[in-house]
Amino acid sequence: MAVPLCMKRMLHEKITLTKANPDYFVSIPDNDILHFTAYVLGPAESIYAHKLVKLRFEIPQSYPLQPPICKFVQHSGHRLHPNLYVEGKVCLSILGTWPGEPWATAMTVDSGALATD
Repeated sequence: MAVPLCMKRMLHEKITLTKANPDYFVSIPDNDILHFTAYVLGPAESIYAHKLVKLRFEIPQSYPLQPPICKFVQHSGHRLHPNLYVEGKVCLSILGTWPGEPWATAMTVDSGALATD
């Protein structure tokens, strides 16, 4: 049985995503690499410094041809950032939820959805 492309890509990306990184922490369960959680630290020198954002990722079967699905998880009931909605919507052009540069198959979860630049 052939391994789907989304699984192949995520097996490769898991190595980078789970390495120590000062900007985020990713927890990917071994038994389901297509569903995982990321914690992103707000950039220093910004009003979001020291804020921790929790994101849930779902990797669709069409990945990397289509972007990951990303949901913001918040507990305060208040909007933290203009691109993060209380109901979980994350507005980023590469996720297809905002106008602008679209997702490209060469992007990864790390270089695209988790990029903090």
